[in-house]
Amino acid sequence: MSNASDSIRGTVFIQHHTFSIVEEAEENLGAENLPLNTTGLVEIEDGQARIITGIHTGDVEVQVTCHPSALTATAVDAVWQEVVEVPVETVSGKLYLWMNSPTLPEGEPALLSPHGPGTYRLRVHARGRDTATDNALQKTTEQYLIQVWPALTRPVTVLRATDQCGAEHRENTTEMPPRPPRITTTTDPGQQLLRERGARLRSAEAGGS
Repeated sequence: MSNASDSIRGTVFIQHHTFSIVEEAEENLGAENLPLNTTGLVEIEDGQARIITGIHTGDVEVQVTCHPSALTATAVDAVWQEVVEVPVETVSGKLYLWMNSPTLPEGEPALLSPHGPGTYRLRVHARGRDTATDNALQKTTEQYLIQVWPALTRPVTVLRATDQCGAEHRENTTEMPPRPPRITTTTDPGQQLLRERGARLRSAEAGGS
């Protein structure tokens, strides 16, 4: 296992069951609605890595460690109930997590991309999400470990999935309809309809002649 080049411990304030790792220093505002597709712990969407919590509102304990190279799957401690790896990319070289920590200057987020622009691998660990699911708490009941290292983009990998919170999110996801396909053509939709209508008229005229 590689030695961590940097490690930060602190708390993150949760709203709407999520906190996010974001490009540039934008505050984590949570999400009213979870994305459709989820591992049950982490979702990548719109350049953000959203981490799903058990509690609805309150603080969770978070440790972030940045590593110079990849960690092995055997390095996962047995105390963690959910462990997922996801790829992230930063153009600016500034992936941030807003957290309260005595090792951070006041008002500054934790930097998760010490090697600058490029792709990184996040290994996110969670435990305690079943303790107070959907509640708003004043004490911490959940712990998270986020390990980061530079890496080529690889698919999402679920290393462990054992808590009820994650199982329910995965089950709800499978029951949802798929997202509608994104329109990739640059053709104006109105012009496209006119062309199709003209083609049908020409075909009818040719058939009647």
